Amino acid sequence: MDNNNFVARRVRRAGLAILIVAFALPAWGAPSGQARDLPVRPQPDSALEHLLARAEATFSSGQAVVVQATAADNSHALLGRYEKIGDGWRRIGNPVPAVLGVNGITLEKREGDGKSPAGIFPLGRAFGSAQAPSDFRMPYTRTTRYDYWVDDPKSADYNRWVTTFQDPRRSWQSFEKLNIPEYGYAAVIDYNTQPIVPGRGSAIFLHIWPGPNGHTVGCTAIAERQLVVLLRWLNPAERPVIIQGTTPQLNQLAANSK
Repeated sequence: MDNNNFVARRVRRAGLAILIVAFALPAWGAPSGQARDLPVRPQPDSALEHLLARAEATFSSGQAVVVQATAADNSHALLGRYEKIGDGWRRIGNPVPAVLGVNGITLEKREGDGKSPAGIFPLGRAFGSAQAPSDFRMPYTRTTRYDYWVDDPKSADYNRWVTTFQDPRRSWQSFEKLNIPEYGYAAVIDYNTQPIVPGRGSAIFLHIWPGPNGHTVGCTAIAERQLVVLLRWLNPAERPVIIQGTTPQLNQLAANSK
């Protein structure tokens, strides 16, 4: 156990070192106004500024969850919340650790690859097996044992939430139960939804993590307490999005948006 903890600490320190170097690059972040990670304000003409501007122009967003992955092939990341205030964007609160897919994150997501999708995606409805706090503003559905998300690419229900009282194995070869502890609180990441392309990935959520040294199978996850804070902050009137990827992936996305 001591060896495992030692490795975990080394990984976190190494990941932080990568982030410091990455964010020192002019293409992404600014050395001024940082909290050692995600900048408080995006530097003019930085990748972050371009991506937030794209979120605003494409989705009319005034809120953005930004997930900075440490590397394309591992699950460690940082997550920050950004809000449009006046004529600029500003980080709200401090960044928090996050975990991604067991095999990392990619711009070319495929079903079953164990990777989270990189890109800019709207945040859809919230859901969970727990009762929502009264101050949640996002539409929230409390799940039951009859709720499933279909990840069978051969099904017409692929990448959709379906409620059924029948044995789901009669309808789909692959599916996810939505009434589970990891989805005590969650929000849908609208990836591969408009249109739905079979095999491009499904059931992508922002949900409760298994711990700082854990991973997901393609979702993005943070600690439950921090997730509740985030969900309380989200305002559907601001059309929130999630922007996630490694520094090279985000720089590529920003270059494509110029």
